[in-house]
Amino acid sequence: MKDKLLRLLDEVEAFNGNTQEEVEAYRIKLLGSKGILKDLFADFKQVDGQEKKEIGQMLNDLGRRLPKK
Repeated sequence: MKDKLLRLLDEVEAFNGNTQEEVEAYRIKLLGSKGILKDLFADFKQVDGQEKKEIGQMLNDLGRRLPKK
């Protein structure tokens, strides 16, 4: 899961939406009811206790870096 989060953080940092529609579509892809972030939080329940703190911080960091409306 850590590798998946690192790739997604890189993708979010590299994202450059040219129009408001592109930004909104990307935001929905990540935050929508069937979005990537929802799946990651569901997978988070399976994370080993020793990794939970680090993975949780990465998930929070990802949420802060997401494009805003």
